[in-house]
Amino acid sequence: MKKQIDDMQTRVTEALAKLNKDTATWKGEIGTLQENSKTNLATLQEKAKTNLDKNIEAVKDLKDRFVTPNIAFYAKKMKNNSPADGNTIVFTDIALNLGESYNTDTGIFIAPLGGIYLFTVQLCTLNDLRIYIGLVVDDVYMDTAWYEDNDHTVCCFKLTTTVSVKSGNKVWVKVIGRTGSGQILFHSDSHYWTSFSGVLINKD
Repeated sequence: MKKQIDDMQTRVTEALAKLNKDTATWKGEIGTLQENSKTNLATLQEKAKTNLDKNIEAVKDLKDRFVTPNIAFYAKKMKNNSPADGNTIVFTDIALNLGESYNTDTGIFIAPLGGIYLFTVQLCTLNDLRIYIGLVVDDVYMDTAWYEDNDHTVCCFKLTTTVSVKSGNKVWVKVIGRTGSGQILFHSDSHYWTSFSGVLINKD
């Protein structure tokens, strides 16, 4: 009987030892699985973040390519109604200046972005006087026009043109020639507006 009890104790002890060993092995494997899971989760999170960043950049790129920024200006009333040949006609009263690119001191618009722009100039001349002007981009005439009136006390004329402009180009209205001396242009807030405006239609 004693031998049987001893044998049973031995088997129990061995079983407990094996169970302890197996438990330690399982703990190790569970620990490894947990670490691997953390690593895999971190890797997945990093990949997800990278893909999200790429998608955000792709959307920004599409927006930059297909959305035209708001760049436009509208200025009226000349600083000098008696400009001489070669003078820049400066318009001083700003009604719109999206992009802050038109300078009322110099009369020059500096393009913040390259692209296709629409420019419009309206001038009002006094009777029997004529003025020849040009829309200039970096000293190159893009369009010109004669303004003259022989039938009215004051008459207004408009020049409109579409121009391809590069970033940093300067655009202004220049007097090429005129008749007489002294006042030739006229502006009235009630009826006769003189103005210079431009808007970006499509960017490069």
